[in-house]
Amino acid sequence: MRGAKGPVPGAVVLASAPVEGESLSELTCVVPGTSHPLLECTSGPEREQLLSLVARRQGETPILARAVTEKNGTFTLEGLSAGAYSLWVESPEGTGLRHDVAAGAEGVELLLGAGVRLSGTVTDDAKRPIAGALVTAIFKAQSRFFEAVSDERGHFRLGPLPPGQYALLLSKEGLETWSGGFTGYEPEVEETFIIPARKRISGVVRRAGTPVAGAEVFVRADPLAPSTRTTTDAMGRFSLEGLRADGQVLVATQGEEGATEMVYLEEGQREFTDVTLELAPAAYVRGRVLDEDRKPVQEAWVSAEWRNGELTSWTSTYTDEEGRYRLGPGQPGPVNMRVDLKGHVLSRHPEEVPRGEHTVDFTLARVALVEGVLVDATGKPVSAEGLSLRPLEAQGEPPSEVHASSDAEGRFSLGTPRPGRYRLEVGGRRVKKRVLEVSAPLRGRSVVAVPEPGRYQLIAELARGDFVRTASQWVELGETPARVRLRFEGGQGLSGMAVDSRGQPLAGVHIQVASARTVQEDPVCGGERRGVSTGPDGRFAFRQLTGEKFVLTVSKQGYELAPSYGEFQRVEVKPGMEDVRVMLVQKTP
Repeated sequence: MRGAKGPVPGAVVLASAPVEGESLSELTCVVPGTSHPLLECTSGPEREQLLSLVARRQGETPILARAVTEKNGTFTLEGLSAGAYSLWVESPEGTGLRHDVAAGAEGVELLLGAGVRLSGTVTDDAKRPIAGALVTAIFKAQSRFFEAVSDERGHFRLGPLPPGQYALLLSKEGLETWSGGFTGYEPEVEETFIIPARKRISGVVRRAGTPVAGAEVFVRADPLAPSTRTTTDAMGRFSLEGLRADGQVLVATQGEEGATEMVYLEEGQREFTDVTLELAPAAYVRGRVLDEDRKPVQEAWVSAEWRNGELTSWTSTYTDEEGRYRLGPGQPGPVNMRVDLKGHVLSRHPEEVPRGEHTVDFTLARVALVEGVLVDATGKPVSAEGLSLRPLEAQGEPPSEVHASSDAEGRFSLGTPRPGRYRLEVGGRRVKKRVLEVSAPLRGRSVVAVPEPGRYQLIAELARGDFVRTASQWVELGETPARVRLRFEGGQGLSGMAVDSRGQPLAGVHIQVASARTVQEDPVCGGERRGVSTGPDGRFAFRQLTGEKFVLTVSKQGYELAPSYGEFQRVEVKPGMEDVRVMLVQKTP
């Protein structure tokens, strides 16, 4: 065990190995129609699966042996079964990690680096510090948990941690769990995290101005998330407790009548009272899902996206043993229907739904599968890598892409509507993208996730909060592996102001910056929300950008960039600019 000054005594050495099929780093999100690595799914309805597992401490890579280094830095790990292990070294001076070390190996050298230290402050949405919040950082490559608890000032400190990508969860009983991620390559990372308090919404349900007793009231959350429900009292009043802090679609229903209302809870607001829901004849969609042989399809996932002006809400359910479903209530008008079942074609069906019951039946066609194994140049499986499939030629309808991710063994499966020639795109997360032409159906093929020999430009990007560093180098790839070292040079800052159409400062505008080279890459599910937000003076600042040209992404609820920014709404900037002015206008209804 060696550090920068030689052997390191008193360091803790740990051996770990993932549990096949259980470790979080090997699992995918349960989302109909697609799959993503679970540790990248820290937002949206799919995050509930991750939160549930972490709360029960399931999926953590177990520590199987432990030792402390002697004065000369030597160590011995005992009691390990045959196999390969990851070795971790931890010391107040830093940390180190080495993968794929065989049990029984001798003379193993571990190097101690400075590591990464994550510190921060946890507050509620009224800016009050939260003591006793559990902070869990999960190392994505090995699903090892690192934990800390906030003190009375809301402050915590984790580390030293191995450099890499982490999923991050902050939780405390009675509060909403914060989930996201961070990129740990800087020696010190410091952030402020806001865990919003649970909210309360109360109000009354009426019909033609008269209070309605016994009406059911609930919050329609994400398509797969559970709803909070209650029933109105004799005066038509209701109260819903323990709600999340973001916008909520409130629904009331009784018999064939319904009402919906979007309720926004502002930052720091604990309750929203005096909501009025006016019952009126509502729209419902029902029907059956059948296969090509006209047999009922059980447990097909059916969802409806109801649109009423800017108000959008979802209902979803699974079909019963007879293939039947029923969705609602919703506002009469345009509804986007969706049906999904593994091994069948994903079906989408736009509908104009009137008041009352509306019947929509679906027939699912079985897919032509493209299946295989994704491996690297040495034949080792590549897990959690994205793949997409798109027809090479138009087949009588607009072409649509099918997406999937490789599992822990590198296996993948993509279903297409019909046999034919397809464009298979591999990579973008862990390996460089490459494109292949394949025929569907296709089974058992191995796809090598490395580029063909030739000249390539290698681009590295490191982004966190208020800085982005990029580096690039041209490299010749042949039949043998090439060793390349990229170095991030020192950068410059970038600052500016967000204003409204009158030139007045706008607070709460979220601004992200990305290299113009990588801005068009597809986002990863649940990726961390990078960037900064403007303060009361409308100003924003990034402390360091390394590269040539960058693109700003600007967002604020109810606003959009002014039309003068063009069709693609891009704000291009360069490092060193000190007075970037970004104008937003209110969205038109």
